[in-house]
Amino acid sequence: MNTAAFLAKVRAAVGNHLSEVIALRNERAIKNDQSYVTRGDMLLDQLIRDLVTAEGANVRLVSEEDAKVGLVDTTGYLVVVDPIDGTE
Repeated sequence: MNTAAFLAKVRAAVGNHLSEVIALRNERAIKNDQSYVTRGDMLLDQLIRDLVTAEGANVRLVSEEDAKVGLVDTTGYLVVVDPIDGTE
């Protein structure tokens, strides 16, 4: 994986959807762990998840919005996602 190219794709995806993320900032949902998440965070999480999936099997993802307790396979690349919206 070319890290600079991957980050450029993430930056472009976020930029292309920024107005939608901002519009969803006040819409909240409850995650499986009973904590709140904004729909904007969920959108950002899905955008990045889709980009990671497109990179192939050598890239793993750990996301705040879908965190699972336990060990993570750290072979290859590891992408850690904590969306920028921030639930208040």
